[in-house]
Amino acid sequence: MAAPVGIAHTHVHSLRVASGAEALVARVLADDGTAGFGFTLNQDAGCARDMAAWDALARSRRVSL
Repeated sequence: MAAPVGIAHTHVHSLRVASGAEALVARVLADDGTAGFGFTLNQDAGCARDMAAWDALARSRRVSL
């Protein structure tokens, strides 16, 4: 699935949760300057990035998710 907005920058960070599992947290900066955030509990950073892109789109349109 393609990102719903143009992405200027992506940052993905790995975190260890209390259970010992790894979570990936993504921050996307859209072309219009809106930031979005996403996460995944598996090893697919693309899912976290796409969630963050949809969040950035919703924030830019002031729509609650």
